[in-house]
Order: sequence, then structure tokens, then C-alpha cells
Amino acid sequence: MEEIYQKTKIDRWFLNKLRGISLFERLLRSLPKATGDNEGLLTPLMLKAKQLGFSDKGIAKCINSTELVVRNQRTKMGIQPFVKRIDTVSAEFPASNNYLFMTYNATESDREIGSKDTQKGIIVLGNAIFIFISLFTGLILGSGAYCIGSSVEFDYCAVSCIRTLNKLGKKTIMINYNPETVSTDYDECDKLYFEELSYERVIDIYTHEAAQGIVVSMGGQISNNIAMALRHHDVKVIGTTPEWIEAAENRYSFSLSLSLSLSLSLSLSRIAHNTHNKHTRIYTIHTNSQHHTHTHTHTHIPDSNSRVCWILRE
Repeated sequence: MEEIYQKTKIDRWFLNKLRGISLFERLLRSLPKATGDNEGLLTPLMLKAKQLGFSDKGIAKCINSTELVVRNQRTKMGIQPFVKRIDTVSAEFPASNNYLFMTYNATESDREIGSKDTQKGIIVLGNAIFIFISLFTGLILGSGAYCIGSSVEFDYCAVSCIRTLNKLGKKTIMINYNPETVSTDYDECDKLYFEELSYERVIDIYTHEAAQGIVVSMGGQISNNIAMALRHHDVKVIGTTPEWIEAAENRYSFSLSLSLSLSLSLSLSRIAHNTHNKHTRIYTIHTNSQHHTHTHTHTHIPDSNSRVCWILRE
């Protein structure tokens, strides 16, 4: 740790915290791998992992399991995150805003489920997540950090969605972690969860708020990426269905639809995959078009956390 400090000058307090997380990860990896007879972690280890910030997917990687199996095991153990209110008044007096987050490092929630403002409703996934309360509770998934595929236009979509629902007499809950957006102004909605837009956290909030459905189509790439996972969890998706989102997002399916369904003439294409290592590879693909042969070369360092997928065209 001292060597890292000398090279980075990161405060030793933070380095010590990171060291603790790293040591706990080693402990998880040293445990017997999950099998049919061994479902995974004991309750104290599961709770400690969640308090240290390990996601269900992260735990699953350490014990050779899956995110869904870990989630089901954690739920059976009764280990669920608590909802706490973000103090925006520097503790000068008790905060009464609806600016919320989830944590495992607590013993009770600041907001109790079952109160008048958490009736069943609809969740909308967009630039932010909203939950509509009066007759319906709805949730909208936000764009998160601005990047290619998720930018300020989705913030506009999310805010417009909130305001329209408010005009219709619906109450709204938003989930977003980008402070640059208007959608993270907690005055815009009835509840704001300043939280990550992961499958795990969205389902946590969806369950806690007893929402009736989710609108996925407001938030751009990040919310679109978890649409099918939400469908598999039997979440009711309002608006554009996950199947249609996947048809547009999956390059191969989209090209196939253009070619077969619409009978459009397209150039030949191929998809190159690599998930086995991080080494730089050069993919060369040849396509034939009438009288000419074209060669495409793409150099890439694969990401160990995701599938590498390209469509190379003439």
C-alpha cells in the first residue's frame, strides 16, 4: 500500500479502504465454488459483501455462480437495501426532501414502504427513472452519465415525461445519478433516487416501491441495455417493448429485418466476436460484391467485461 501511495499520492485512508475491499474479494474467491449442494455464501458473508459495495454480479463472479442465483439467495436471507434520505440542509434541521438513495449500511429506512405515497403504479425507463403514484406508480430510467447513445436529449425526454404525468395527476419517481441533468432536480418529481442504472438497483427500487410497470424508452443506451433483463424478471414494461428495443439495438437483428422483412438490398456483413482474452487482435474480413472483393481490418483491445461485437461493411 505504501508503494501505491508513493506512486499515486492517493490518501492512505482511501487506499486502506480499497485494500479492505481487495482482501475481501480474495476471501470470496477462496471459498468453495457454488454447486447444486452448495448454493453460495453464508448470511454474514453475503451481508458483509453487500456492505462493502459488491454487486450481485460481482459476488457471482467470485463464487462461480450467476447474478440471478445470488440475488435469489440474498432475498431468501432477507438481505435488502435500506432507503435513506440525502441531507441537503447540512444537518441544520431534519431534511424533508424526497432525494433518496439505497444502502446496506443501515438498520432502517427513512421512508417506509406502504405509506400513502408508495401505492402501486408504473415505472418508466428514460433519462431518469420515474415512479407514478396516485392511481399508478411509475418509474423512469435515466441516461446516467452523458456518453455516446445517452446525452442531453434524453434528459429532455425524461423531464417532459415527468411533467406530462404530473399534469395527468400521476406522481413520479426518478432514478438517475447524473447531477448535470434537470431530471435530477428533486423538485421536478415526487421522489428522486440518486442511484446507478443497473439491473440490480432498478429491480431493488421497483420492488421497494411496489411499482406496477416501467417505461424503458426514455433514457437512451443505458436503460435500453437492461430492457430484456427486466423482461426476464417479469417486470411489466410500458410503451416500447423490450423485444422491439432489442430488434433495433442488436445490429445483426436489425440488418436481418431490413433485408428480409423489407426486402432491402444490403451489402454483405459479418460479425467478429472475441471474449477469451484482452490481447490486441486484428480481424480481417473479406466480403464479395458482384465483381469485387473488399477487405476490412479492425484492431481492437477486447473489454473483459463485455462481448466484443462489430459489424464490418463494405
